[in-house]
Amino acid sequence: MALVDDLADRHRTEQVAAVVGALHRIRPRAVEEARRALGRFATRRAPAAIHRTERAAATGNLPRLLEDVAAVAIDDAVPTEVRERWQQGVDAHPGLGQRIAAGRIVGGAWFAAIATEGDPVARARAYQSAVARGRRDLDRVAPDLASRAARLTADLLGGPVRTRPGHAGPGFVEFGGPGALDQDGDVHIDWEGLAAEHPLGLFAEAYSFVLMVRPPEEGGDLRVWGIGAAADGGAVDEAGPGTLVGYRPGTLVAFPAQDLHQITAMRGDRSRITVTWHARRAGPDPGDGWEIWL
Repeated sequence: MALVDDLADRHRTEQVAAVVGALHRIRPRAVEEARRALGRFATRRAPAAIHRTERAAATGNLPRLLEDVAAVAIDDAVPTEVRERWQQGVDAHPGLGQRIAAGRIVGGAWFAAIATEGDPVARARAYQSAVARGRRDLDRVAPDLASRAARLTADLLGGPVRTRPGHAGPGFVEFGGPGALDQDGDVHIDWEGLAAEHPLGLFAEAYSFVLMVRPPEEGGDLRVWGIGAAADGGAVDEAGPGTLVGYRPGTLVAFPAQDLHQITAMRGDRSRITVTWHARRAGPDPGDGWEIWL
């Protein structure tokens, strides 16, 4: 239980609970601290536009590109034969993974284990167990997934990349089955794991990556607004309907993790399979590189 033990070494049990429990909501104090510390991420407002490009053109340029748009869509981010092999691996092992309301996760995910009701320490232990199982599952489904995602992240962001210690790395998220995503999902941000124990705090520079392995028959797109998490509750209504990012097989969509976004309703019998992960700066020095997790 490395994650729990590591936290317990540095914090008392109640502090562990406070760190994990803080992930449920953005408190006013946290927002104010974010405004002062890293306001450009917390209060970001970019045009709700999409920059569609190729991998070579985005190499080393992702943070700069995202200064002026809500999201960057990179077509053919991985070779077709790799994506098809991953899809076949997921389809061939329907019993693997952690079940969630709309489908399953192969590889483990913080939001599925920790961002739920119940005792925070117990949820941390559940996440650690999911990490161990997830690594074994990915060895069967796509043993090259973590290394390919790390190389892709390093290409786009620059600097060394490692999987965040004690956390799951990139994983497959499959939405499918009766009633799965039959309506638009919640508007949310990807702040799972951006806890106070990080040297840069809750609003460290962080990005989310979603690689489409197999789109559903209809829908299942990403809606973005280019609005950071510290915007007030009415910001989405004021900003209008946002912009839909249309996925194609092999498209990688990247956006700031603290930006508001939403998955749209999907229809049809075909499940939606993506590879999803987050990346954050590993420390205050640019040479510290990046940590990836899910």
